[in-house]
Amino acid sequence: MSNAPARLARIERPLYVCFLIGMVIPLVDLVGNVYPFQFSSLGWRYGAEGLLSSFTLMPLLALALFAAVAAVAENRGVLRVVSIIALAAGALLVVLTLSFILDAVQLRRQAPPESVSMFDIGVVKALAKHIITIFGMVWLGLSALGASQKTESLAKSREGSPLVMNSAKP
Repeated sequence: MSNAPARLARIERPLYVCFLIGMVIPLVDLVGNVYPFQFSSLGWRYGAEGLLSSFTLMPLLALALFAAVAAVAENRGVLRVVSIIALAAGALLVVLTLSFILDAVQLRRQAPPESVSMFDIGVVKALAKHIITIFGMVWLGLSALGASQKTESLAKSREGSPLVMNSAKP
């Protein structure tokens, strides 16, 4: 008989801590890069929102790993928390992306003609990262929510026939 559940139970919480660190450190770095906050400054908002696009991958991956470990450990509570965080982050990124688009349109008018193409490339890159991250967060959030639901099929699959090992006839 495998001792996998016991091994997983021993490392589940340390893994969650590692994933939490993987989520928090990029956000702390982002805050360090955009501080002091100047929400009324168009240039600051554009820069902060653009910079955010480079700091979202690691938190997304950390949340995905959170969900994977929680699913394997059958920890529905953690799956629900991951779902809420991912969906809230996705919704927040939608709002920030729309703000970024508006700020980029306003700031583009102020850009010198010779730098407009480089400006546009930067906007497209940041938008692509934001959109991909939004998609990932929403998909992860909905999937984690679905995985956190108690289903009859899961209960029935556990009641099924036990795994037969070494069933070869001598």
